[in-house]
Amino acid sequence: MKCSTPFAPPAAGSTYTMQGAGGPITRAANGGEQPLHQWLWVPQGNSGMAVLQDAVFAGDCLDGRRRLNLVRSSIYGLHEPWLPHAADPQHRTDQGVHRMRLWFLPDAELNVDRLEQMTATFLEPCSVLRVSP
Repeated sequence: MKCSTPFAPPAAGSTYTMQGAGGPITRAANGGEQPLHQWLWVPQGNSGMAVLQDAVFAGDCLDGRRRLNLVRSSIYGLHEPWLPHAADPQHRTDQGVHRMRLWFLPDAELNVDRLEQMTATFLEPCSVLRVSP
C-alpha cells in the first residue's frame, strides 16, 4: 500500500533527496523504489516539500507524484524472475494494525542540518532526564 501525493516538479531536473545512512542522497525521480530512513525532500518550483516520517521503509518519485510505501508483504513484493518456491516459508508480513506518522513541510528548503534537527524532534519530541534519588 502506497501513500501517493502530487507535487509540482521543478522546471529543470527530476531528482529528490532523501536521508541516507551516511548523509543525504540525491536520487533520480524515475520510480525506482529506494530504502527510506526518516525524511525525503522533493524540489517544487523555487522551494520544495519535505516529508518526515517514523514508519515508512521505502519510497520513490515519478511523474510528479511522491510515493511512500506504507505496508508491504514480502510475498507480494516478490516479482519475476524471483518468484517464491512452493517449499519456501510463506511468512505474511505487514499484516495487522500499523501506526505511522507523516509530517509534510511545504515550502521547505533543502537544509540538511535543519531537517535532521526537525526529524530528531519529530521522532523524540521531548528529552527525558532521569535523576536517581
